[in-house]
Amino acid sequence: MERLVSNISASLRRERRDGRDFLVAPVTMIVPGVLDGSEGPLLYSSDEIAKNISKWEGSPLLLDHPEKGSGRLPEVWEKQGLGILHDVKVANDKLVGEAWFDVKRTMAKSPSLMFSLSAQRQIEVSTGLGVTTVKADEGAVFNGVPYEATATDFKPDHLAVLAESVGACSINDGCGVNNQGEISHSDLRSLLRTALAKRRKTEDVFITDVFDDVVVYEIDSKLFRLGYAVIKDKVVLEKGKGEEVVIVTTFEPVTNQNKKGGSAVALSEKDKTTIIDRVIKNVCCFDEEDREVLNAMTDDKLAAMNKNIDDEEAKEAVHNAAVKGFTDPGGSEYTWDSDKKVWNTEAKKLTEEEVANEKKKEEAVQNQTLKLTTEQEENLAFAATVKQERRDKAIAVITENKENRLTEGQLKRMPLDVLQNVASSLPKKAEPKVQNYAGAAGGTDVGNSKRPDPLGQPTMDFNTDD
Repeated sequence: MERLVSNISASLRRERRDGRDFLVAPVTMIVPGVLDGSEGPLLYSSDEIAKNISKWEGSPLLLDHPEKGSGRLPEVWEKQGLGILHDVKVANDKLVGEAWFDVKRTMAKSPSLMFSLSAQRQIEVSTGLGVTTVKADEGAVFNGVPYEATATDFKPDHLAVLAESVGACSINDGCGVNNQGEISHSDLRSLLRTALAKRRKTEDVFITDVFDDVVVYEIDSKLFRLGYAVIKDKVVLEKGKGEEVVIVTTFEPVTNQNKKGGSAVALSEKDKTTIIDRVIKNVCCFDEEDREVLNAMTDDKLAAMNKNIDDEEAKEAVHNAAVKGFTDPGGSEYTWDSDKKVWNTEAKKLTEEEVANEKKKEEAVQNQTLKLTTEQEENLAFAATVKQERRDKAIAVITENKENRLTEGQLKRMPLDVLQNVASSLPKKAEPKVQNYAGAAGGTDVGNSKRPDPLGQPTMDFNTDD
């Protein structure tokens, strides 16, 4: 069996097996606690998570949950298959493993997902598994969170990678692809915004500033300050909405500024004497009799006069050098005609060899074309693919809506941001009922019921191009 490995980073690597390229990323699938999935709030205990681990091995990675049926069906794999799970285990009471994304399939199903993987961004996941629920006592609470039943007897079916939604065990809960290390600053802002939007029940939350243990956010043009903590890669907010605050700007005095009417420059007696001597020597209308007047001037005024003298001397030096003539970098000579007040220019005389070389340079410039590296060409092609994917998606949403009055030609001429705004403003189409998985965000009756055994794992042909 062919196997080639190359590390992209400490957490992401590329592998080649049996002629197929894979991007391998760490994934956390379940953390102990109360998770509010499609069957309501269920308690996932550490003991139950540690059972049936081997049944997760080789489970399919799918782009979102299947609309109906098992995620192990061949037709579901052909439509939504991205890769497989390997090396599933329990670490720190969490169910973790490696998500092996088939590069060709993932790129074909979702270029934007491929980009997020390559950039090592955190990605939401949702477990597709059957469970047996054991009804909890009335008022049961775990770590301050109420739950209705305990999930037992896990029957893994698949792991869904969510492109545009949040799983029952979300990134903020500690689950997801690339969610096993420290939280980056950008991810921390994203987690804080998600938690605040859930707390305040609105998406119109804007993070203004983030400190070590305090976040400042804006809602309805009002600013609030709220404490938070990061515990095991999870953001925990203080209770309530926080304290309303305002931005206060203060202006401090310049450090060396004296009282009103004083000087911002402090000259020593020696410096003052030197400057006054220069003024008497170089500035019109001042002579020795004016020394007493000059001594009475503020240090600021004397410093300004000294700078004017420096500027005039610099101009004079440039003028004197120019009058003597000079040769530019190209070899042409310039001399000043003081009578006619004009510059005389004598171009450099080129040899036949120099003339020939200059001609070659001009031809090379005229024939030069912009050369892109292979990586730059791939990046441009990828960006164009992602942009077209988003345009097609927005146009599809608009054209499928019965309220749409725009023609296909009008839509094609619209920029992407306008298309997305139009699509989001139309009444949303009713979504088909999603297959009921305990790990999906969002029920069966709670009780001591047993479900049928899951379907067996299908044979997945990675040699297909789909």
